[in-house]
Amino acid sequence: MEHSALDASVLVLLALIFSIGAIFAYILQRFHLPTFLAFILTGILLGPNALNLVHVQEIQTMAQVGIIFLLFIVGLDLSVDKLRQLRYQAPLAGLMQLGLTALALTLALHFLGKFPWQLAFLVGSILSLSSTAIVLKSLEEHREIDSDHGRLILGVLIIQDLSIIPLMALVPSLTQPFTSETTTQLAWITFNALIFGAIAVAISLKVVPVFLDRLASTNKKEVFTLALVCIGLGMALLTHQMGLSYEAGAFVAGLALSRSLFCRQVIADSKAFRDVFITLFFVSMGLLFDVRFLLQNGWLVLGVTTLLILLKAVCAYVAVRALRFPHRTALWAGLSLFQVGEFSFVLLGRTLDTIRQVPSWQELLGFWNPIIIDAIIISMFLTPLVLRLIHRFSSPYLKGRMKRVKTTVEPEESQASSLAHVIVAGYGPIARNLTTALEEQGIPYIVVETNLKTVRKLKARGIRCVYGDISRREILEFAGIEQTTILAITFPDIRTAESAAQLAKQINPKTYCMARSRYRADIERLHRIGVDSIIYEEFETSVSFIFNIMNHLHYPVLETDRLITRVRQLENNLHRAPVTREHTIFGRFSLLEGTQIRWLPISTGSELSGKSLKEAKIRQKTGVNVIALVQGQDKVQVAADPDLILQAEDMLVGAGTLSQLQALENLLSP
Repeated sequence: MEHSALDASVLVLLALIFSIGAIFAYILQRFHLPTFLAFILTGILLGPNALNLVHVQEIQTMAQVGIIFLLFIVGLDLSVDKLRQLRYQAPLAGLMQLGLTALALTLALHFLGKFPWQLAFLVGSILSLSSTAIVLKSLEEHREIDSDHGRLILGVLIIQDLSIIPLMALVPSLTQPFTSETTTQLAWITFNALIFGAIAVAISLKVVPVFLDRLASTNKKEVFTLALVCIGLGMALLTHQMGLSYEAGAFVAGLALSRSLFCRQVIADSKAFRDVFITLFFVSMGLLFDVRFLLQNGWLVLGVTTLLILLKAVCAYVAVRALRFPHRTALWAGLSLFQVGEFSFVLLGRTLDTIRQVPSWQELLGFWNPIIIDAIIISMFLTPLVLRLIHRFSSPYLKGRMKRVKTTVEPEESQASSLAHVIVAGYGPIARNLTTALEEQGIPYIVVETNLKTVRKLKARGIRCVYGDISRREILEFAGIEQTTILAITFPDIRTAESAAQLAKQINPKTYCMARSRYRADIERLHRIGVDSIIYEEFETSVSFIFNIMNHLHYPVLETDRLITRVRQLENNLHRAPVTREHTIFGRFSLLEGTQIRWLPISTGSELSGKSLKEAKIRQKTGVNVIALVQGQDKVQVAADPDLILQAEDMLVGAGTLSQLQALENLLSP
C-alpha cells in the first residue's frame, strides 16, 4: 500500500506540473513568447518560494535526464556542415565575445563580489553563455536567420555551445584552491578527454553508421527510437566512467550523429520523450527562483541584473565591431546575446555540488547564488520582449537587407530545400515518373524517403533528399514546407498520408496537397483534413481503360475527352466528396463556362456541302468557332484551313454555346 501511495504521489506531481505548464504555455503562446518560459513560470509558481507544492529533489533525476537529452539535441544541430557554412568572422566573433565577457564578469565578480580569482573566472565564464533556445526561436520567427546579423549570431551561439563541454570538464579543478594536485587533475582530465574523443570518433565513424543502417533497414520505428536512446545514454555513461560528465557524452553522441542521413529522423523520433524531460528541466529552473528573496532584496537583484545585462551586451557589441561589422549588426548582436542561457544553470549547479570542499567558497557562492539565479531568469524573460521591440523598429531596414542577403546565399548554404517548389513524399514508380517530369520542366523539388538504400542512391545522383518520416513536423520543416508550393504524397499508406497532409496544412495552409487513395471510402476523409487533390486509383485506372479503348477504336480525342468528363461527373454525383477539386486533365475545356464542344456531321443535301469554310461563313451565321474538320472514312483530323471544301459525311468540330451549336446543326441539315 505504501508503494502504491508513493506511485500515486508521483503521478499527482507530474499531472500538476504538466497541467499548470500547459495553461501557461497556452497563455504565452498567445503573446508569441517561447513555450519553455511557461515551464519556468510553472516552477516558480509551484516551487518552495511560492505555493510550496513541488521541490527540486522530487524531479531532480528526471530533470537531469532532460539536460542529457537537451545536450544530445544540441550536438545533433551542430553539424560540421553547419560550421563550414559560417565564415571565419562568426566563429571568431564568438571566441571574442566569450573572452571579453568572461574577462569583464571575472573582474566584476572579483572586485565587486569579492570572489577569489579562480572562482571568479569560472563563474564569469559560465555567465558568459547566452540562451540558444530563446535567440534562435526569435530569429526563426521573424525569418532573420539568413540575415547578416542572424548568421553572425548563429555563429556566436555555436561557439558558445561548443564551449559547454570544456567548461564542464574544468568545474572540478576550478572549484578548489590551485595546488600541484590541481595541475595533475587538469592533466588527467585532459588525457581522459583526448581518449574519449578518440573513442567517440572511432565509434561514430565505424560502429554507429553500421548499427543504424541495420536498424533502419527493418523499418521498425520503435526499434530505431530505442536504439537512439541507447546511443545517447550509453555515451553519457561512458564519459561518466572516464571521469567526465554525463552531459559531455550526450553532446558528443549528438555530434557523432549530426552528419548521418538519420539526423533529422533522430530529432523527430526523440521529440516525444525528449520534450517531457526537458520540460522538467525548465521547471527545475523555476523552482530555484526565489520570489521572497527578490521581494526582500529587489534593488540588489535589479542592480546585479542590470550590470550583468549591460556587461554582456557591451562585450558582444565590442567583439562584433572589432571585426569591422556595421554598427547596426553589432547592436543586434549585443541586444540578442545579453541574457544568460539555460546551460549556465547546469554549470552553476555542478559548481555548487563540487565546491563543498572549500567551506569559505561555498558560503560565498551560497550567498550570491539566489541573486545570480534571479538575475538569469529575469534576463531570459526580458529577451523576447527586447528582440520584438528592436525587430519592430528596424523592420523597414531588415526588408531591404533580407532582399540583398538572399541573393548572395549559395543554395548549399541555405536549408536543404530553400529552392524547392515541390516536396515529393516517397520514391516509388509514381514518384520516379513525377520527378522525371519535374526535372524536364526545370521545377526544383526535394524527395522525402524512409528507405535508406533509396536515399543513398538519390544522393549519389545529386538529387536533394531527406531521410525521414514525412508525417513528422521536424522532417516537414526541414524539407521546407513553409515555402513549398506543392506537397505530393505518392505512397499508398493512407494513415501516414493523412497525418502528413494535416500537419502540412497546419504549418502552411497555402500548400497544395496531393495524395493517392486506393479506396473510395478514404477520399472524403482526406478532403475533410484539407487535401486539395486526390488521385483515386481505381477510378483513374478506369479512365485509362476508357481512353485506350476509345483511342484504339479511332474515336477523336475531343470526343473521348467529352466522354471521360461525363464519366467523371457521374462518379462525383454518386458520392459526397469529389474525386478532385479542380478540372481534370481531360476536361480543361470546361473552364470556358457555358461553352460546349460538339462533333457535327454534314448531311447530304446541306447548303454548306461543296463550299469552303471561308465561303460558308459559319462564325458569322451561327457564332460557332470551327476547331477542326474531320474528312474521310478513316476519321483523319485535318486543321480547319479556310480554303478546305466541305463535303457530305465530313465532321465539323465546333465550340460554342448550346444555342449557337443548335443553329449550326440546323445549317448542316438538309
